[in-house]
Amino acid sequence: MKIVQANKAYLPHLGGVETIVRQISEGVASQPDLESVVIACSDARQTTQATINGVQVTYVGTLSRAKSLPVSPSFTHHLLQQRADVLITHEPFLLPGISYLTRQQKMRHRFRHLVLWWHSDIVRQRTLRKVYEPLQRALLQEATAIVVATPHHITSSEVLPHYKEKCRVIPFGIDPARFELTGAVQQRVSDIKKQYHGPIILFSGRLVYYKGAKYLVEAMQKVPEAHLIMVGNGPLLEELQKLAEAGRGNVSFMPPVTDEELNALYHACDIFVLPSVENSEAFGIVQIEAMACGKPVICCDLPTGVTYVNRDNETGLVVPRRDPEALANAIKLLVENDELRGRLGTRARERVMQEFTVNQMVESLIALCKGFPYGHR
Repeated sequence: MKIVQANKAYLPHLGGVETIVRQISEGVASQPDLESVVIACSDARQTTQATINGVQVTYVGTLSRAKSLPVSPSFTHHLLQQRADVLITHEPFLLPGISYLTRQQKMRHRFRHLVLWWHSDIVRQRTLRKVYEPLQRALLQEATAIVVATPHHITSSEVLPHYKEKCRVIPFGIDPARFELTGAVQQRVSDIKKQYHGPIILFSGRLVYYKGAKYLVEAMQKVPEAHLIMVGNGPLLEELQKLAEAGRGNVSFMPPVTDEELNALYHACDIFVLPSVENSEAFGIVQIEAMACGKPVICCDLPTGVTYVNRDNETGLVVPRRDPEALANAIKLLVENDELRGRLGTRARERVMQEFTVNQMVESLIALCKGFPYGHR
């Protein structure tokens, strides 16, 4: 069986979707009876090819970008060079969908089955959504299956409930071995705890509108006994720094860090907070990373996969959106209650091991693809 994935980017890009694409492609390539190919857009104008960890990758030349979307005129051509059992596209991304629909008959001959991995609806770009939604619906009609990471992805979507019979839930996964508390990590944890006094609250993510970071910074003014470490970068950094300076001096900012340093920060913190306020936050992989380290999570009451991953009073706490006081109260409750914090953290790690490992994700996807009928179309 040959599986082709089409996505906006691939290694060395390290975004959330790109990580999932890499995990799937490398997991497929590791199987002796499977072939794995990725078609992605390049940062350069030239098209190049490479084999990375057993995955055949084509980086299609990109002329420019329009609102972060790559303009790659030859994307369709390179997609049609492939012949495979399954084509997986990661939505929302326009190029594969437009390529498929404009060359539908040829695509059907080249790919026996189309799978849409639905990461989220188009939330903020309303003009784009109006233009692309009819195309998305045509793709959804054409797809053999639609993969979502949680059942909440279906119920919170404006589009998917009409196609729920095609939807299959395959949760995102991580490699738990990445988050082991080794001797070197333990030493770094000790250094971090010496540097920051009091209970440590951790946030990791891009500093953009939908992450709700400002509400967390405001909440920390009501929790002077704790210290917030914010890891990430983005257009709101300066605004958040000014907000923190006007507070109690218990907020520190770090640029994006290495995986090893982030692992140490997860283990050093007492609580992880994901204060996202918009449905653009469809899952929150950082939640399961923190949970793998035995940390309770505080998140907001989004109807997306965020609250499927972090269960209120089971693996952490769920609070109302855009409510600094509610965030502060939840942080205080966990800071002041060692037993509750420990119980939620233990259950959080158990939940990751039961449902959110990369091996489970890859095995589930392969089983789905092998279950498709493979007669003549």
